[in-house]
Amino acid sequence: RFTDSGLAVTIAVEPGARYRLSGWLRTEGAEARGRAPGMMLNVHGGQRTKGVRGTSDWTEVAVEFDSGDQQEIVVHCLFGGYGGATGTAFWDDVSLVKIGGGATFAGALEALASLPADATAAATPAEREFTPDPAVHERGAAVYGRTCIACHGVDGRGVPGVFPPLDGSGWLTGDPELPTKIVLRGLMGPVQVGDRQFNNLMTPLGPLLTDQEIADALTYVRQRWSNDAAAVTAAEVASVRAATENHPQMWTAAELGR
Repeated sequence: RFTDSGLAVTIAVEPGARYRLSGWLRTEGAEARGRAPGMMLNVHGGQRTKGVRGTSDWTEVAVEFDSGDQQEIVVHCLFGGYGGATGTAFWDDVSLVKIGGGATFAGALEALASLPADATAAATPAEREFTPDPAVHERGAAVYGRTCIACHGVDGRGVPGVFPPLDGSGWLTGDPELPTKIVLRGLMGPVQVGDRQFNNLMTPLGPLLTDQEIADALTYVRQRWSNDAAAVTAAEVASVRAATENHPQMWTAAELGR
């Protein structure tokens, strides 16, 4: 029997903020009626993630939205959304994270206005060992803006207790092989960054990005904010991709020697 049902929870939110709803979905024989999108996460009366149908391994689904004037929302793990479905679906690691003011243009202006007068200067080394290439940084900033900014922020500081910072992170600015492996194959927590621990997932971006896109994005963040590290080339990314192509799952800190 086809059904359009699900589990729901009411969550308090901050008005005028931006949030990211995400989770992992696995399906077995999930067939949706007609053109119904299938299994998903959604905000009642608002945004929804992509739908998952058929038989699929764990797939991350996510959507960003503005809370507007709402003080609470209803989040659904929706089975057969908008038309009904049959089969079996599993949800895991469902989370709702306030991205932070910097995720929107207005919020970014507010964040800049609240910084001390010397904060921007303090975040940038007076003398750099590695001179940024403007063309590479332009390309890298574009990749970062569409794949990384939601978690790590416009300022590279991440989300405390949820997503680790990139600014000043030894994970990023040391041997480029380490961040290249993570971007290609993903990372699952717990991880220690500085004196803080994070226990979350970074999904593999290798299937979504080319070697050049990964190289540009890594170069951008390795030379952005207070970071001052060597550029990464597409050839280096290709080499790491080939060497790790048979890695069965996301990396752990222990596997990476961290």
